[in-house]
Amino acid sequence: MIRIGIQKGDRVAVVSENRPEWCLAYFAISLSGGIAIPIDAQLGADEIKNLLADSEAKAVFHSKRHRSTCGKLPEKQVIISR
Repeated sequence: MIRIGIQKGDRVAVVSENRPEWCLAYFAISLSGGIAIPIDAQLGADEIKNLLADSEAKAVFHSKRHRSTCGKLPEKQVIISR
């Protein structure tokens, strides 16, 4: 997380169904000093995009299922796909 530019206080979203990688993402965000923003994976694409914009997330972890939604984000966001 630190290597990709996440600093203390940066918001990082997690958009994924329940899986072990969700926990790994959460701990990586916390240990780097970031603020985890969990987003319900069952929301629609428009709702997810709005939450990502409103949260001012600098990066987002997402599952393959959400690649089409999260892959079309503003350039300022780092995309981490699993």
